[in-house]
Amino acid sequence: MTPADALVSFGFTALESEIYVFLLGNSPATGYRVAVGIGKPAANTYKAIQSLQAKGGILVEEGPNRLCRAVPLEELMGRLQKDFESKKAATIKALKNAGKPPEDERIYFLRSRDQIFSRAREMLGVANVVAMVKGSGAFLHGIEADLRKAADRGAAVSALSPEAVAIENIEVVQGTEGGRNQVVVVVDGLQTLVGTIADEAEAEAIWTRSPFLAQIHHEGLSAEIALTNVSHLLKADEKRSRIQRAVDMRRSLPQNRQE
Repeated sequence: MTPADALVSFGFTALESEIYVFLLGNSPATGYRVAVGIGKPAANTYKAIQSLQAKGGILVEEGPNRLCRAVPLEELMGRLQKDFESKKAATIKALKNAGKPPEDERIYFLRSRDQIFSRAREMLGVANVVAMVKGSGAFLHGIEADLRKAADRGAAVSALSPEAVAIENIEVVQGTEGGRNQVVVVVDGLQTLVGTIADEAEAEAIWTRSPFLAQIHHEGLSAEIALTNVSHLLKADEKRSRIQRAVDMRRSLPQNRQE
């Protein structure tokens, strides 16, 4: 992106953006001077100046010379932000009762780190009962805020990582070095995400709302976390009661969970 087309992504035309950038460093200026300065036909420039004024990007002094002045960048960005928030609120209000598409149980493939992180955050954002995660320290820290929010809502949140990871109010069990790049996220036994993240070129996963697959992954990850805890306790020669408690702490799904 060049300075001349910096405003295009905000709904301005390329010519309007170029005029605004010119005026940032050359205000005030007549329309003719702007046209000469940017090397564009005067008629097109005058028309773009009118539309840019209507959009709040410039001020035009009424008088014989009609001098144009760019609105300060911070002021323009603030106005655009307010406009966006206003339109966002209006859109949500208009569409919130439009209905939701029916849930499906198909399997979807995710092919990038961004997709995997985004889907994991969305899953944790609706966790109400049980959320379990397996991944590297980098992955867990990448979704740390979402794990905490799920726990704050009352969900039982636990994680398994091949590295020592500390996240406040979240049970993180350190497992073996095997499967360092694996990623698993299971929420409420209703949706699951499974894949690997090595780098951007080697990131892939599947995600589904199939309760059948989600419950299988839930049971598997729950057992893995519990057995890893038991292994640590046995190595520390802990009492039988503590070992039994670790087994009992397996994240089981309530029978009356909401489908």
